[in-house]
Amino acid sequence: MSPGVIFIGFALMLICAGFVSLFLRDFHAKRFVRALVFKGCASICFIGLGAMTLFSGEASTPKILIFVGICLGIFGDEIIA
Repeated sequence: MSPGVIFIGFALMLICAGFVSLFLRDFHAKRFVRALVFKGCASICFIGLGAMTLFSGEASTPKILIFVGICLGIFGDEIIA
């Protein structure tokens, strides 16, 4: 894996952690609409990380199933929230 891909993955993880912390802050402050937006942004970061993992190297069946699960998970997160 190239250093650029590793750097982008690390940056996505940090951005995702930031969105999760903003989600938790707004959720505890009972600002639910903003919390829902931040939760969606964090889920999009997860999908980006999953896509990077899927397309780096050989696409195997477990990688594809995990990626599909992450993509479907965003809808479940938003419905539950």
